[in-house]
Amino acid sequence: MAYLNKSVSSIRLDLPLSKALAAMVVFLFSVGAMAKPLSMLDAVQTALVYNDELQAKQASMMADKEGVTQAWASIKPNVIFRYNTGYAKYKTNYGLGEEEDRYTRGTVSVIQPLYSHQRFKNIGLADQSVESSEIQFALDQQTKTLEVLQAYLELTKYLKLQKNYELEVEDHIVRVSRLNAMLERGLATKMDTLEANARYDELKANLIKNQNEVRVRKKQLERILGVPAEEVLPADETLWKRAQTIVSHQSWYDQALSHSLSIKLAASQYEESRLDVSVKRAAHYPELTLRAEASDIDSYETTLVENRKVLVELTVPIYQGGATQSKVEAAQYIRLNRQHLLSERKRELRVRLGEVLSRLEGSVANIEALQKSVRSGSAYLEAAQKGLSYGLRGVFDVLEAKSRQYNAERKLVHEIYDNLAAQFEFLYLMGRLDATSVDYYLNQPFLVENWM
Repeated sequence: MAYLNKSVSSIRLDLPLSKALAAMVVFLFSVGAMAKPLSMLDAVQTALVYNDELQAKQASMMADKEGVTQAWASIKPNVIFRYNTGYAKYKTNYGLGEEEDRYTRGTVSVIQPLYSHQRFKNIGLADQSVESSEIQFALDQQTKTLEVLQAYLELTKYLKLQKNYELEVEDHIVRVSRLNAMLERGLATKMDTLEANARYDELKANLIKNQNEVRVRKKQLERILGVPAEEVLPADETLWKRAQTIVSHQSWYDQALSHSLSIKLAASQYEESRLDVSVKRAAHYPELTLRAEASDIDSYETTLVENRKVLVELTVPIYQGGATQSKVEAAQYIRLNRQHLLSERKRELRVRLGEVLSRLEGSVANIEALQKSVRSGSAYLEAAQKGLSYGLRGVFDVLEAKSRQYNAERKLVHEIYDNLAAQFEFLYLMGRLDATSVDYYLNQPFLVENWM
């Protein structure tokens, strides 16, 4: 899709617009928008607008942009006005003794660089620096989006597990009450009830632990969003099936090299370091400057009353103690550093992408196996309940079957949510975790060609 391939510059926010959007989000939350359950996409959009860390990084990016204006200013006319006035005492060789004088001097100077290799090179460096800053901010946005999605999935996972534990505890309470009734009729032993109560205490402890995990995950999501998230919508668990399509494709690494923001950032920083070497070398070049000056003078120091002059100034650097060459060599080492970092980023991307794809492949197999386990557990539970009604099975057979069923369901929940988290990490490595791509991924059919 064309809009999935938009440039970095098209997804960044200008600072005033960001402030306006942040104010809008605050207003929406203040009038009760949070009463509505938060969706996964809502969480992403809220964090991108309202997260203070991202706002700070955006302000830093806007500050970096001013470097371009400053670079261009270095080759524009520099107009200066100077005004001096004061009182002086002086003596001359004419033997007139000490005399006093009040003097004034006003000067307007215009300085226009005519040729400066270093200043012109510095403009290109400033432009490249801004490009790196923009890519860095886009990467920061996608990193924050991944954090939001991971926190959201963790919260919805534990909410799902909480319902599972609650159902198991409620079901176990019913079983214990029946067991107590059987004990009164002599159909069960005291040992049976003690064992059932111990199992109840264990389940209750697990439920309390899970409830605490829900509270912790809510706070983690709130920290990233910058606003409370008391209620969230369940994640679409059927998205795990997309992993089958993802792992069936073999050329993701080539696409990741083209779209990964970490690779783009490393490449941009390498280009920036290369330009910096040129800037440092340009300090060896001479500079030519045009100066124009007009002065009005009323002073004992000179007989001039007006002074108008235009001159061309040539500055040739000859020797500065080796400082210029040292700066060139330092810039060359930084360029070498950036070159190695670019190679490392490519290697890291290949390894991480391979790890994620392997996890997805294994997860698909585990989910399919666990789904079979849940179905077989359900069949086993149904058989145990029928056996209990016919007197062929005991209460603990049914309780054990129930426990196996709930455990299988919980394992399936863990595996599905791990799969979803791995899918979003895959999109992050592909450089496709901006808000628009997340929206498209969540709400549109997944076709490989749309993500190439």
